[in-house]
Amino acid sequence: MARREKIYDIIIIGMGPAGLSAGIYTARANIKTLIIGKSADSKLYHIPPGKIENYFGLERCTGKKLLETGKKQAKKFAAKLLEKNIVEIKKTKAVKPAKSAAGQNGQKNKIFEVITEDKKKYSTKALIFAVGTLTTTEKISNEKKFLGKGVSYCALCDASFFRDKPIIVIGSDDSTAKEALELCAYTRDIQIYTNGEKIRFTNRLLKKLEEKKIKINGNKITKIAGDKFVEKIILQSGKIISVKGIFITQKSASFTSLTVSLEVKTKNNFIIVNRKQETNIKGVFAAGDCTGNPTQLAKAVGEGAVAGINATAFVQQR
Repeated sequence: MARREKIYDIIIIGMGPAGLSAGIYTARANIKTLIIGKSADSKLYHIPPGKIENYFGLERCTGKKLLETGKKQAKKFAAKLLEKNIVEIKKTKAVKPAKSAAGQNGQKNKIFEVITEDKKKYSTKALIFAVGTLTTTEKISNEKKFLGKGVSYCALCDASFFRDKPIIVIGSDDSTAKEALELCAYTRDIQIYTNGEKIRFTNRLLKKLEEKKIKINGNKITKIAGDKFVEKIILQSGKIISVKGIFITQKSASFTSLTVSLEVKTKNNFIIVNRKQETNIKGVFAAGDCTGNPTQLAKAVGEGAVAGINATAFVQQR
């Protein structure tokens, strides 16, 4: 089971310019802040010297150096940074705050839970999405269509829905092997598909997979198919395999899947926000490229600041 960690006032998803900008504002206001993401996933990280030409007051700085400076600033104000992928976010039951000094009970407040790839849970009163944009398309046709309808990015979260059913786990590294082994508690009909990738399992995990009789298949999957729910996969060779559940471990869950689980409204793969960077869900904010064009450094930093300020006000009002 996932281990519950500290409860934070604000969790920021994304360690690019928008997320770090938001974190600097929230942490500086003495708000307990956790920033989760991988700075190397930010487009800014890969910008070489001399390519950042239109950001106020900055010349001949690499994107990586700029991000490292932002991380140091956030840490200086006691923000915690966690370089992890996120597999799920969910709303938990509302909690009722203690009586105020005036003896009045406040309104029930929702708490959000963020689950990372190492099965740890982090609870928070407010969320800021600063996840950039999807830079790659789905590797398998209909992956997004069947998200939550047989396709999952988290065995821990969804395994119980596939008890005694045929499932596959897609991936090629140790996290894939571990998820497949966890699923053995729910079904014996498990296969691993590397989707054409070379396996990178440790010998210890390979031995465990053999013991559990979990087969490893290197074929590429071109399409997921079914009526309302997953029913089969179609291989590049044209072969059809019947399956009920598909667990994908090759990447962190996309922000699309994370927003769907919270019922955050999006349009054309961008999160809809108002001028305060608020989404349609109370306590959930968004900033940077994930809110739409223009996808510029200045916009990301500015929206991050606005989201940080308003998320801080939201937490303080609670």
